[in-house]
Amino acid sequence: FGHAGVCAQLLRTNGCDLKSTNHAMESPLYISALRGHPGCLKLMLDTMASQSIPSEQRLREAAQWVFHDGCNETNKFKQTPLHLAARLGSLSATRLLLNSAACSYLQDDLN
Repeated sequence: FGHAGVCAQLLRTNGCDLKSTNHAMESPLYISALRGHPGCLKLMLDTMASQSIPSEQRLREAAQWVFHDGCNETNKFKQTPLHLAARLGSLSATRLLLNSAACSYLQDDLN
């Protein structure tokens, strides 16, 4: 399968909560950026953008999260997925996050 294949399978079968975090406040998007998996990042961003939400208000809230908060969520060190993708030199992941409205001006605790 590869990482993207496993990610796609989990998204299809388990209805993963992409807003969940681990003990270090790291989301699935953050971990994908940390591990250098742009294919997984794209699948998760596409999944969040395409989820059907019945009410107009919930749709607005979901769009806000996907196109702003989701790409800019931080861990306990205020690092975003974009910080990690750039720091690790993953050009494809960095481009994908920037095209998905990741803020390029946020600073983490290391700056």
